[in-house]
Amino acid sequence: MSKEQSKSKIRRKLAHSLDGQIPVRLTRSVAPDEREEGIVSKLGEDWVLLVKLRDRAYFNGYMILRIADL
Repeated sequence: MSKEQSKSKIRRKLAHSLDGQIPVRLTRSVAPDEREEGIVSKLGEDWVLLVKLRDRAYFNGYMILRIADL
């Protein structure tokens, strides 16, 4: 996700992925050249649990991300 997106827009995209089991692509401020792709499994106040996807189809583990870093 772009750095220019508001935090509320990022939260809406995360919630949309959670509700519809829709893949989402995330960019973290701590690693702007890397993108994480997956489906949101849990969404908390400060953290998101992402089921990582490999090649847009295969599950590849889990990743916990701090929402403030997105």
